[in-house]
Amino acid sequence: KGKEKEDVLLYCTGGIRCEKTSAYLKHHGFKNVSQLHGGIIDYVRQLEKDKSLENKFEGKNFVFDERRGERISDNIISTCHQCDNSCDTHVNCKNENCNLLFLQCLSCQEKHKNCCSAECIEVIHLSKEERLKLRKGIENKKMYHSHSKVTLNLKALK
Repeated sequence: KGKEKEDVLLYCTGGIRCEKTSAYLKHHGFKNVSQLHGGIIDYVRQLEKDKSLENKFEGKNFVFDERRGERISDNIISTCHQCDNSCDTHVNCKNENCNLLFLQCLSCQEKHKNCCSAECIEVIHLSKEERLKLRKGIENKKMYHSHSKVTLNLKALK
């Protein structure tokens, strides 16, 4: 609110979300809304086709499939969520009850067993039956309805 007269340029992975966001902004009073046609994916195709163009995109482009990211430049502009070292590798927490998508370097993947927290490391060492029981715990139920990190109630198993 209050910035409806400013120019807005949207860019998305493939352009689909930009279409929806552009319509939303226009509906809420924004007049000058533009978007990068075809998103970052098409932008990269244009760069590959015309070598005279300068790449203005830094880092990886997050994609919503098993690749998780396409390298656009050699710059790494993000850090590991656990040690703050330079990192741009997206992983899902190995604890299937958590499954949090986060950035984790190779060193932390090894150190933390592909988990996002000490609690999740504990959970992956439980038997399948214990993990299923934990999943049904009323206090842990919220982890399935939220993308934010939650604290597991391991006491529910005892």
